[in-house]
Amino acid sequence: MGWAALLDMDREERGIMLRRLHKQLKDETAAIKAASKKK
Repeated sequence: MGWAALLDMDREERGIMLRRLHKQLKDETAAIKAASKKK
């Protein structure tokens, strides 16, 4: 999803999207850290 699509949304929708992306990023970061500890 491009930034243009985010700009088209209203502030509330954009906030929901950003929270979802942020949570996904944190989950991925945690998974990477867990994987690197196993080595």
